[in-house]
Amino acid sequence: MLNKLVSRAFFFWRPHWCLLAAISSATCSGRRYLNPALPANAEEAEQQMSGGPPDPAALQVQIDALQAQLQQRDADLAAAQQAQQLLTQQLAQAQQQQAPQAPQAPQRRQQQQQQAGQHGQAQAPPNVDMTKFKALDVRRVMESFKKGEDDPVVWMSIFMKKVRNGNLNVKECKVLFERHAEGVEVREWMAKNAHQYTTIEAFEQAFLDRFMPTEAESQQAMYELSQLKLSPTGDFDAHVKVFEAKMRVAQPEHEINACMLPFLGTLYPSLSMEITTEPAHKEYAKLIPRVLFLHQQEQKKGPNPSARMALAAKSANDVK
Repeated sequence: MLNKLVSRAFFFWRPHWCLLAAISSATCSGRRYLNPALPANAEEAEQQMSGGPPDPAALQVQIDALQAQLQQRDADLAAAQQAQQLLTQQLAQAQQQQAPQAPQAPQRRQQQQQQAGQHGQAQAPPNVDMTKFKALDVRRVMESFKKGEDDPVVWMSIFMKKVRNGNLNVKECKVLFERHAEGVEVREWMAKNAHQYTTIEAFEQAFLDRFMPTEAESQQAMYELSQLKLSPTGDFDAHVKVFEAKMRVAQPEHEINACMLPFLGTLYPSLSMEITTEPAHKEYAKLIPRVLFLHQQEQKKGPNPSARMALAAKSANDVK
């Protein structure tokens, strides 16, 4: 019975005795028991678990590395700030250059022409001095040649004056002509035949031989002029344009004042009678505005009785 009580007491006190022995052993070995869950004991507990405090030399190496990183970041920041200042200055300069007003249209055209001249000079054919074209910019003083609209004799005479004033040779003359050739027919003639002519005179004569109207074309234009009539309600400007175009074909190389009598023959009777009762006009350029004024006055009057009867009869015939 006594032995049973002793064994039970020993069994009951054995776990508590082991715990007290462990605490006593830790205290005797110089280490304190620390609860790592407490913030105040976390660092010391970590040191105990890792086997002791960190090496001062290793800490110094880490400190030096961090300082080097900070210095590098400071240098990068300074470089970025310097680059930002440079970009800001460039932006300010660009805005100052754009601030003045844009050049006027003539100035822009002149700049474009200069650029075109420089481009053409880089691709200029042999024996062509493109610098001569800077002093002789024919584009600003004459129009391009249009077959059927321009008198070839008059146009070529003006063109040749510009060529001689610019002291151009035959190749430079051809280059200049290409800039003023308009229409497929003119360009094809230039591309196929220009290389044959070795002098300016030969080139000029070849142009006139090609684009002067033939005898058949002149006779056809004369017939069309005889049939051309301005009506009291007609468009005067369109009538003048058609008349002058047919005159260029019917009578090439004619003087402008020689057009006055043929033009008076294209007017309707009342207008022709009114203009012929006035003092004779000596210049075609002054005759046209006067005829236009009288034509407008006739339109304001309206058709006369005989004209109204003729219109009524024509309308009746149309109904039938």
